[in-house]
Amino acid sequence: MIRWRAPSYSGDRRVALAGRVEIGAVFPPLDKKGWAWRLWITGSVCSTGGFAPSELGAKTALDRAWADFLNKANLREAA
Repeated sequence: MIRWRAPSYSGDRRVALAGRVEIGAVFPPLDKKGWAWRLWITGSVCSTGGFAPSELGAKTALDRAWADFLNKANLREAA
């Protein structure tokens, strides 16, 4: 399961953690596109992202992308 590191300040990105590894982030809106999200596994080599109208929507999209990656890699999260 993804854990979310608390933002350092208002407007800071919300960093997604798998264990102690940063695997992505959700970014507050800068324009009309809404909340941006980005999943990265090994830097820019394997990344995907998009936009959602809310923080929860962006977090949900990133969580789905992470689950999809785990499924494709035949991996599962440790308890």
